[in-house]
Amino acid sequence: MELAMSAAPARAFSSTVEPLLLPASMANGGGRRGGRLRVDSFRPPSAAASKTLPLTDDRRLNLQLHEGLTNVRVILHRQRRRQKSAGGREMMVTVDNLKRLCIDHYFEEEIHSAMGACMDLLHSDDLFDATLAFRLMREAGHHVSAADDVLRRFTGDGGEFKLALSKDIRGLLSLHDMSHLSIGGEDQEILSKAKEFSRKHLASAIRHLQPSLARYVRQSLDHPYHLNLMQYKARHHLSYLQSLTNRDDITTAMEELAAAEFQLNKLLHQKEMQEITRWWMDLGLAQEIPVARDQVLKWYMWCMACLQRGSFSRYRVEMTKIISLVYVVDDIFDLVGTQEELSLFAEAIKQWTTAAADSLPSCMRSCYKAIYTVTNEIADRAEKGHGFNPGNHLMKAWAVLFDGFMVEAKWLATDQVPTAEEYLRNGVITSGVPLTLAHALVLLGHDDADRVNEALADDHIIPSVISCPAKILRLWDDLGSAKDEAQEGVDGSYRDFYLLENPRCNRGDAEAHMRGLIAKEWEELNRECFCRRTFSSAFTQACLNIARMVGVMYSYNKEQRLLQEGLTNVHKILHQQHRHQKSAGREVMVAIDNLKRLCIDHYFEEEIQSAMDAACTADLLHSDDLLDATLSFRLMREAGHDVSAADDVLRRFTDGAGEFKLSLSKDIRGLLSLHDISHLNIGGEEQILSKAKEFSSKHLASAIRYLEPGLANYVRQSLDHPYHLSLMQYKARHHLSYLQTLPTRDTAMEELAVAEFQLNKMLHQKEMQEVTRWWMDLGLAQEIPVARDQVMKWYMWSMTALQGSSFSKYRVDITKIISLVYVVDDIFDLVGTPEELSLFNEAIKQWNSAADGSLPSCMRSCYKAIYTITNDIADMAEKEHGLNPIDHLRKAWAVLFDGFMVEAKWLATDQVPTAEEYLRNGAITSGVPLTFAHIFVLLGNNNDENLESVIDHMPPIVSCPAKILRLWDDLGSAEDEAQEGLDGSYRDFYLMENPKCSPGDAEAHMRSLIAREWEELNRECFSRRTFSSSIRQVCLNAARMISVMYSYDKEQRLVALEEYARMLLL
Repeated sequence: MELAMSAAPARAFSSTVEPLLLPASMANGGGRRGGRLRVDSFRPPSAAASKTLPLTDDRRLNLQLHEGLTNVRVILHRQRRRQKSAGGREMMVTVDNLKRLCIDHYFEEEIHSAMGACMDLLHSDDLFDATLAFRLMREAGHHVSAADDVLRRFTGDGGEFKLALSKDIRGLLSLHDMSHLSIGGEDQEILSKAKEFSRKHLASAIRHLQPSLARYVRQSLDHPYHLNLMQYKARHHLSYLQSLTNRDDITTAMEELAAAEFQLNKLLHQKEMQEITRWWMDLGLAQEIPVARDQVLKWYMWCMACLQRGSFSRYRVEMTKIISLVYVVDDIFDLVGTQEELSLFAEAIKQWTTAAADSLPSCMRSCYKAIYTVTNEIADRAEKGHGFNPGNHLMKAWAVLFDGFMVEAKWLATDQVPTAEEYLRNGVITSGVPLTLAHALVLLGHDDADRVNEALADDHIIPSVISCPAKILRLWDDLGSAKDEAQEGVDGSYRDFYLLENPRCNRGDAEAHMRGLIAKEWEELNRECFCRRTFSSAFTQACLNIARMVGVMYSYNKEQRLLQEGLTNVHKILHQQHRHQKSAGREVMVAIDNLKRLCIDHYFEEEIQSAMDAACTADLLHSDDLLDATLSFRLMREAGHDVSAADDVLRRFTDGAGEFKLSLSKDIRGLLSLHDISHLNIGGEEQILSKAKEFSSKHLASAIRYLEPGLANYVRQSLDHPYHLSLMQYKARHHLSYLQTLPTRDTAMEELAVAEFQLNKMLHQKEMQEVTRWWMDLGLAQEIPVARDQVMKWYMWSMTALQGSSFSKYRVDITKIISLVYVVDDIFDLVGTPEELSLFNEAIKQWNSAADGSLPSCMRSCYKAIYTITNDIADMAEKEHGLNPIDHLRKAWAVLFDGFMVEAKWLATDQVPTAEEYLRNGAITSGVPLTFAHIFVLLGNNNDENLESVIDHMPPIVSCPAKILRLWDDLGSAEDEAQEGLDGSYRDFYLMENPKCSPGDAEAHMRSLIAREWEELNRECFSRRTFSSSIRQVCLNAARMISVMYSYDKEQRLVALEEYARMLLL
């Protein structure tokens, strides 16, 4: 049931006039709990206290916040005194800036007293004054008419806006802002014209405006003020204010206050996210229900956007738990439960007792207990805070949600086709918005039982303030902008049902109708928020924020436009740099390095090649500056140039004894670059690169405590995760964060990297959903219960090896290959008898649809999956590259099976191979050669000679990653398999051959073998270059991924992999 919770429930909440609530550590630098802090009584510590209390980040920010509050308040009072003579505009602009920077909640009294000036401005003949006054008054709940009170005097006899207004950029921006505040009626027509007129003339003006104003106008058109998240808009507004040349005292003071507020909220949000992540992991539902979505960050983002105050910190944590459980329930109904089980689940919710879940399947029982616990905790919190226990109302909210899911389940089970209206009415419930807002309402302190009951009543009388964001969410989701769920819309959508009822309409007509419905819901929501105001301002603001968040959660097209803009901007900058290359060689090299580190270099291959061929690179190579020389060396070696670490670069930085000069120890950028190149050994350079690594690591580590925080974090990260040995996508995120801390920044490059990252993340999520659906439909996890079921882990291999949007389909198919390698491994280790395994092996060699006739059921299913997906890949390769490689791919499977048969015979006969025999065969059974064979044919490297080389002789570019994987796994840092090492390991066999060695000696030997394989892989990628650049990159990426896949902590958790997944996929 794809329904709205796909969208994710919403979180609500924003403003109340409560005092700022911060954790005690933020409020006073201490570690105790509590800390309710009234802003007007916030005092900085005494001089004596300042000497004794450490100035932590949050304490420093609180001091800045206090100072900013004082400064703004003083200037506001000064403005109010001169308001009459100034005509009110100055005060209104200040109020608008306070609201746009999300700091208006500190000054509600001042803002309220200033609103009197709006009435005078409302009737001004200045477009900016009149439209700004209108917007502020409507937002404050005053009854004003867009037509009669404001806009009619700016139109001509034909009702069109006067062309003379088309040059008034500030006025047009303000007109565009107010055009989204329609509450229906007579407002609708004139506001529609206002939107069309302002958009047209602002868009045509952009090319003539100075850059910062042009960006601000473009951002305002793409993200209209009223329809978007205030926190998001605040950052852009702050950047725009900071670009102005004539900034007065009040503007500067507001900027400083907003910056401190933003940083404090960021710290608070990070702490909340950590707490929620711990709760989710401890809950264990993601492990118990593998098909359930695991999107903690996304769930928290709803709450962070809708409950914006520092005082709502606890509420954000609790509401994220509710949202996560709605998602899990949605997935259970869609992907897990039978009709009978779902009926029992719904009945248990209605009983609402600790024993109600006893008869449920395990996963439903766990989910029920979590719902029961979290909901009761919220009810208890509401009672303590507001004196009213809403437990019965919240229980009813859950029952209504479950009834909605049951309706959808019955539609699906009986092939019943609802009307579009029936679907939408039920979709409001299953969006999760009413349930979520019910919890928000009680937490925010609405102690009117009748009002709470109204909010939780049956779907046909859900208040507009709740139903509008729910319908907006459902309709946005169904427009197809966001296919978030694994079931690919088997529940249908509003568009589908509308088209069934209106067969003469096409898809475009249906979508236009849906957008019309969304606009109507916005009008109704505006009416509720600006006119009726039935609920508290905090609650109505929460509902507004939900509706605003929907556009963020379900709009993807903007990223593509941002990507194109970023590409254009960076191309311009690179061409400018290229023209001045001889005088600014370092600048060009740093730009290339940043492109590579941000993983956007593939867009600029021509420019990079041109720069690398230029003389400046060679000049820098021989520079006496450590950064210039080492950076040039690394870029040239990565590009395949023949350069020597000792002769061309490092010898001049050493003394007579061959040690690095101590004077270099303070050059942090140079040391970082030296550390980077120390991992590029291709053999014959071990001594000097080893010294480079030791020298740079030592002095960087000792310098960390003295560096400013942004640089210190970057240095620490570089030492923990060396550039060449680490995943480029992972490093890119850290490099971007570091660049954003620098005072002089290349924002064009950063913006391009962010857009690329977001587009890739969305693409990866879709691919993961496709792979998950395939794996579930395959059914091998159910047929072979002992087989590993680790879809995300398998996909992470493909996502890392094949980077770039053009490889999307390849990633999906290669993940299928990897999953089948894991299944075959588990069948050989845990399922088959020697006789059955021989038959399995023989079937693979026959390679025809009837070859599996004599196999046990589970092997037959596995064989069919291998046969199907391999033939699919061969057909794809033939269509794209003109050659069908099926004979080579079936041979690759036969080689893998032979390798598993060798291990099975060793085990069955108690035969002990030598360590070398074990490693040679282990490279095959790692699955790396087989997987690479499939990747090579997809990438077009499918001529007979190359494929025979890969499969029969395993060239270094294949064998090195395979051996690194086998050795890493055998080091014991990852006991990932159920058989607990029944096959033995390299360490075991090495110790048998070398009885005088200890396990530590054996592990040291294995680490040296890994280093040697890295040398050989470097040689293949940087010197020999036998294979194409895309294939070399795949092999390097696979080798880099190994340490992430096999670095377990004491609790056998893959911490690095979890972080990588959260950053790049979830």
